[in-house]
Amino acid sequence: MFSILAFVEAKRAAIAATEAAKAVKLQSMSGELIEISQELQGFKPGITFDAAKAIYGEVLFKLQRVMAPFEKDSGLHSQIEAVVAALETAHEALNRVLPADPSKENVAPDSVYYGVEDQFSMLNGHIGRLLGLVEQQSVEKRK
Repeated sequence: MFSILAFVEAKRAAIAATEAAKAVKLQSMSGELIEISQELQGFKPGITFDAAKAIYGEVLFKLQRVMAPFEKDSGLHSQIEAVVAALETAHEALNRVLPADPSKENVAPDSVYYGVEDQFSMLNGHIGRLLGLVEQQSVEKRK
């Protein structure tokens, strides 16, 4: 009898520990998404192609790392897919402004910025929505 009760309690404790770990991971993800969003604000008039590509590469890496554990999470899946689609669109925009001759990039100094700003702004919006959903799940886990 006592061994059955101990087993049931151990099972409950394991479930509670798993939920607590997920809540901590969600809180960590919130902090990472805020950082990524702030990095995207580095897109300002005058940005060079190389600087834009470097920001994109860093944001891509961080987003893939932070989203991977939650790709199958039913509450986050569709928004993660939206972020991935926005990343692809931003990458395409970046490829369209690739200078044929980097030494002549200063001829039209804001061409990179205006060529990618809209797509990177949309990416940042999708990240903001994902952040909101992550924060909502984090609060729900604490209840």
